[in-house]
Amino acid sequence: MPAITPARLAEVQRQFTGALTQVPPMHSALKKDGKALYEYARAGIEVEREARQVTVFGLELSLLDATRLKIVARVSKGTYIRTLGEDIGAALGCGAHLLSLRRTATGPFQLSQCITLAELEALDESERQARLLPVESLLPGHERVTLGPEDAGRFLSGLRRRGGWRDAEQVAVFGEAPPALLGTAHVKAGELIPSRLLSPIEIQQILGVAEPENV
Repeated sequence: MPAITPARLAEVQRQFTGALTQVPPMHSALKKDGKALYEYARAGIEVEREARQVTVFGLELSLLDATRLKIVARVSKGTYIRTLGEDIGAALGCGAHLLSLRRTATGPFQLSQCITLAELEALDESERQARLLPVESLLPGHERVTLGPEDAGRFLSGLRRRGGWRDAEQVAVFGEAPPALLGTAHVKAGELIPSRLLSPIEIQQILGVAEPENV
């Protein structure tokens, strides 16, 4: 086994930063012929998987001791960290498997914003409500469009709406009545084109959280 020197570690770190191709592991929820891969794996069956393109935006490798390596990675959606660890071990010539895995951020949300269930249960109702983030926090970088009742109903039916909006790739669409997120869209040439829509039941659930007195 080659010695894992700082220079070798830096070389592998560069090798696994940027666009990569990964073969999804058998123990994953991806489906083949309507069946999750992990179901095949549990039955002792290995099936062919198509390689996927992923991106590692940032990677830090550091040796903890002679047998353990710490990996800190910032990756695109669909990246398998266990596979990344195994591939890094293979590139180092020693092999590797994950001892532990911890997600420290997802999208705009950081670990520092998290609260445990036990901590949440210890709060009173007003404190719990204060810890909740508004639904639009799930849509950073989206333009906001608010529709009146008639247009909102048509939008929820999947119909395009026309207005004086500027072109935008990412739009969060809200209704005036009820005052709730309806879905996402994009605007092209003054047309608001639905992308993803919430169901009326989901909208009522959102309103129930936002206005507990109406529940």
